[in-house]
Amino acid sequence: MLYIIEDYKKLLKNINFFIKQSGYKVEFLAQKLDMPRMTFYHKRKNAGFTVEEMEKLFDIINVEHIEDKAFFELMQTSKRESTLIARDKEKNLYN
Repeated sequence: MLYIIEDYKKLLKNINFFIKQSGYKVEFLAQKLDMPRMTFYHKRKNAGFTVEEMEKLFDIINVEHIEDKAFFELMQTSKRESTLIARDKEKNLYN
């Protein structure tokens, strides 16, 4: 049962990432959640969204698309790092 709470904490911790990746403006999201823009900013900054607000927010920003995009970006970064490591090893081999 604790894993559910831990997962929720992870979502709250990473809410800024999901909002940024969604491409939606904060004003739009605040309006969709029926809250003043400043309240949204405050909740975003302090990870203070309720469960119901998180449900609405993730429904709006289509998290599955963002997760796929984030995974792709992570894979691209990993691929670039692997290439750089291989190049460094090759340089050391010939030097």
